[in-house]
Amino acid sequence: MILRNLTTVKTFKKDIFGKIELVSRDKGELVICRNFGDAKLFARPLAFYLAYREKTILNVLGKLNDSRLPRLLYFGKGFLVRSYIEGTALKNKKVADKSYYDAAAKLLKKIHSAGIVHNDLEKPENWLVTGDNIPGIIDFQLACYFPKKGKIFKLCLKEDMRHLIKQKKRFSPDNLSEDDKIILKNKTRFAKIWRKDFKKIYNFITRKILHYSDRDNSQFSR
Repeated sequence: MILRNLTTVKTFKKDIFGKIELVSRDKGELVICRNFGDAKLFARPLAFYLAYREKTILNVLGKLNDSRLPRLLYFGKGFLVRSYIEGTALKNKKVADKSYYDAAAKLLKKIHSAGIVHNDLEKPENWLVTGDNIPGIIDFQLACYFPKKGKIFKLCLKEDMRHLIKQKKRFSPDNLSEDDKIILKNKTRFAKIWRKDFKKIYNFITRKILHYSDRDNSQFSR
């Protein structure tokens, strides 16, 4: 893909790590462009690192050949361009249909089978509702790829699934199964440690020092 004849349609997010835009290229095709070259000077090394990691993830996702998942189109010169998935954020759609969450669980297992964990599915902004209540997943900036599926991978996998069940509890509580309730009740050790020891530190650094909040700076997580 050559970056030319691009027209910004909408800016989804603008923060210290650059901006994410919905862009129209030749023949009117819509794509998502992450401009990490526009990051604040002090944040550029981290912005590049995150974009490079996302590039790796998107390359793996592309091999799954699934239209419900983004794929990499271009990386370089301060830009990461990926495919656009037409849909509405679960945060806005608030789907109550049980079939949506069943399909979402299968999609998540497909990602996990490729050695990828998302790590940011607690946000309903990262779940899309496409077509006839068909799930999609976006924003793999914090995702991780595990060529070897060891203990850390399995721990992150459980967190991904627990976060999906949290969405189900928010928008479709009547369809929670007994297994779902057990998973919600029994948090992983990582989740307990994060909430108890690290979340306050993370919030202090990002919001007080960097003056950054992912949700405050995002109209839609893309």
